[in-house]
Amino acid sequence: MLAVYQLTFAVTNLAVVVGAGSLVVRFRRASGTERQQLQWVALAAALTVLGSLVVLAGSSAGPWPTGC
Repeated sequence: MLAVYQLTFAVTNLAVVVGAGSLVVRFRRASGTERQQLQWVALAAALTVLGSLVVLAGSSAGPWPTGC
């Protein structure tokens, strides 16, 4: 199971890097309205990555306190 997890993690990271590269290339070739639309896509992607990092940091900190 660990091997499957590591492979999935590696493939996911590779897909994110390839997708980001594709977005940069497309942005450099675009102009006008398409460039503005790609800026929104890039912002959404950045917020998604930031949210994922926050969740990852929270999950590595341990379980939620029960408060009792």
